[in-house]
Amino acid sequence: MRTNEPSAASNSLRVSLPVRPAEPGSSPTVDGSRVECIRNAVSTGKTISGLLANTLRQSTLANDEESNIHQLVARAEELHNYQSPVEFTIGLVGDSGVGKSSLINSLLDEEKIAKTAGAGSACTTVVTEYRKKRETDAAAYTAEIECMNDGEIEDLLRQCVVDYRRYHLLEPGSVDGPVEEQLRRKAQVAWNILETAFGDRPPFQIRFQSRDVDIDDIHRVVLGWKNEIVWPANFNTQRIVITTANGDDCVLQINRYSGGRIWPFIKVVRIYLGAPVLRNGVVLVDLPGFRDVNSARVRITETRLHQCDEIFIVADIGRAATNVGVEDLIVRQVGRNFDGLRRSQGVAIICTKSEDFGQEAEILRDVSHTDEFNPRTVQNLKNQIEESEEDGRLEMNLRAKYFLSVEYKLEHGLTESRRNHLFISARNRHVKLRLERHYEAHAITRRIEVFCVSNTLYREACDLRARVEQAMQTRRRSLNIIDRSLAAEQQLASSGICELRDFCEGIPRSSQIAETRHFLDTKLVALLEQTEMWLTASVAGVAANRQDAPGFVGELQAELQANFNESLDTTNGELSDVKLEMLQRPLTRGRSRWEREALSAVRRLERWDVRSLMAYWNNDGAHDTRAQPDTDWNADIIRAMVGDFQPSEDLFNSRSQVLFDSLNNSFREGLSGLLASLGDLREVEAFRQTFPRRRRNLYYDVNNVTTSFSEELQIIFHDLFKTHGTSYVMRHMLPMYSEVQSGSGTKNRILTRLDLQVRGDRNNAGVFKAIRDLFISEINSLLEETNEQLQRAIEKCGEDIMSDLELLRGEDTPGVEQDGVLETMFTVLGEARTNRDEAVRVFEAGIVEPVVV
Repeated sequence: MRTNEPSAASNSLRVSLPVRPAEPGSSPTVDGSRVECIRNAVSTGKTISGLLANTLRQSTLANDEESNIHQLVARAEELHNYQSPVEFTIGLVGDSGVGKSSLINSLLDEEKIAKTAGAGSACTTVVTEYRKKRETDAAAYTAEIECMNDGEIEDLLRQCVVDYRRYHLLEPGSVDGPVEEQLRRKAQVAWNILETAFGDRPPFQIRFQSRDVDIDDIHRVVLGWKNEIVWPANFNTQRIVITTANGDDCVLQINRYSGGRIWPFIKVVRIYLGAPVLRNGVVLVDLPGFRDVNSARVRITETRLHQCDEIFIVADIGRAATNVGVEDLIVRQVGRNFDGLRRSQGVAIICTKSEDFGQEAEILRDVSHTDEFNPRTVQNLKNQIEESEEDGRLEMNLRAKYFLSVEYKLEHGLTESRRNHLFISARNRHVKLRLERHYEAHAITRRIEVFCVSNTLYREACDLRARVEQAMQTRRRSLNIIDRSLAAEQQLASSGICELRDFCEGIPRSSQIAETRHFLDTKLVALLEQTEMWLTASVAGVAANRQDAPGFVGELQAELQANFNESLDTTNGELSDVKLEMLQRPLTRGRSRWEREALSAVRRLERWDVRSLMAYWNNDGAHDTRAQPDTDWNADIIRAMVGDFQPSEDLFNSRSQVLFDSLNNSFREGLSGLLASLGDLREVEAFRQTFPRRRRNLYYDVNNVTTSFSEELQIIFHDLFKTHGTSYVMRHMLPMYSEVQSGSGTKNRILTRLDLQVRGDRNNAGVFKAIRDLFISEINSLLEETNEQLQRAIEKCGEDIMSDLELLRGEDTPGVEQDGVLETMFTVLGEARTNRDEAVRVFEAGIVEPVVV
């Protein structure tokens, strides 16, 4: 009988194991090497799975859907098509004109894919995501256009009506000029949306501007029109999928839909492509700006912003160098001192247009001189440029003049390029140091990364490198080709794009390492172990003489599943108790005091003049005027609650993690108990050897669930403590702000309405009851979802055990397979084990952190 010991690896399996080459233009950084190490490990594992699937498919039972080997082939094919589930979203925010689209194109190494932001009215309002190409995507580019759901469309249209009437029902002189201009711009945006979507309706402009028409009547009319929207052909449940062979066609197809009637209702565009920067799980999210945009759309953007793992704040380097420009953008987009972000969100400031280094004298004055960069070095380069210019003007015969002028022109260009590189590098270091010191001085608790990039330099460097490579391939006579190649690489480095791209790829590295380890040590090992059990149980003589041990193990498994369910029920009950004690009761007990503090904040507004009150009312309570600078009514209203309740987040999360750890220990003990119950039963020896893998698998699944719990909990508390558009306080306050206030008595109406919104009455909840109900509802949903995910994890463990028991029972293979097919399968299985072990060794060696000497 053939044993299942690994045999010497044959060429049939070894030769075709791929090692992914480095991407063109990638820099050999430590982070880049680890990324390649991860990709190589996954690629090797997928190749092993594919070869094993092809071998198993040789069995005559492989086509029998009821056979065990058919299921094994399906699992092998699934691993062969494996794609890491790890995603890490990077949200890019920035004002118009700072080069955000060009930055995305550079990171993706595309020329125009992000130009969708330059066509049509939808460009400044739609979230666009760039994702790695999926295994199921046959085309080079796949785009999904998703529209808002009914509730989001209604929210958008209601806000359009409010924005339009706010401006057109203004009393002359009731607000300052800047506020009036802001309201005018918002009204124009609102009108553009309404006219685009419903331009085929009878003229409605005069009616919408009339004081005699109640706003609720207008809402009813507009929502009626909404229900009659006819979506374009090819839309499936308000979604369409576009596939193209190149980026230009993808952009054209997207613009065809975003330029028509439906553009106001487009929520997000997702583009799937094979850009190297995305392959490690990075998702680039182009987020619209918050300035002069419909508030309903801002809320959609804010929701996506708070879901991102990292935020790139994109600013022109000229403004970034002064701090003021970056600070203004930060306050508007992510809150002063980044307090509008979750604690776990990373932040990087990307300074664009670094090639535009301005006045050389100012850089020489402001930037610290080094051995590399100083006035003497700059002057020497200037002299070389002037000499090359002079030499290029020498008189000589036409042929010599042609060749020498070309050579001098090239030398002049290379020297000019080196000189520019020095200025750019010096100014980049200066800006980075200045920004880093600024945020360190302000005691920002999160680390702020700073990058200086030039999309122009990057594109020029790529073009120059392409020309050099073409010249080398065609072996054409070329002047100073080595110098030109070095100049291209230096310009590429000066662009900063490669450095930023490496940073992007490195962000999800720890998650990808854990997932790759799980793929090699658990998923792939499971396939090999299950194949071994099937082969061993199917060999002639073994299958015929197998005993009833699997039935005995099945009884133990049922007992284990019952114990798992009991442990999960206990944890779920304890979490519910902790929620009640730490969250629900304190939110109820504190309401009276918080309400008194909130009403005091409202009474302080009695000293404000009506123009300031109107300005803040029309900006949802958060604004900045000369008379009343930088105030947020909503933050003032919940300030006492936030101060009292803020410690509860860490306390509840810590207590929850203790309960989850205890649950994990009970799962581990249950598996150990099952293993002990098997004793020395020889018939299940192969099954016994699978338990290390089972523990790893269950621990990994439970850990993913509890990590997700912590992340979602952070978002819920963020909505509780902050005042962004989708926060709990704003969900309660926004309907009030949507009421258009104008005319005599406006001040008293505003103050009375604020008082009512805080206190509540018989028909409407007060602010703190509303906040509590929203918060507890979200917590309950999170606990329920977490319980369901943990239930699926233990059920999967049980199903895995039952699946292995079926393999232990074996199945009778036709006699013809006994002659050679099983022998081949044993050989390939041994080779697969050897290659997996080698892949693990190379992977673990490649991801080791370098020792700092």
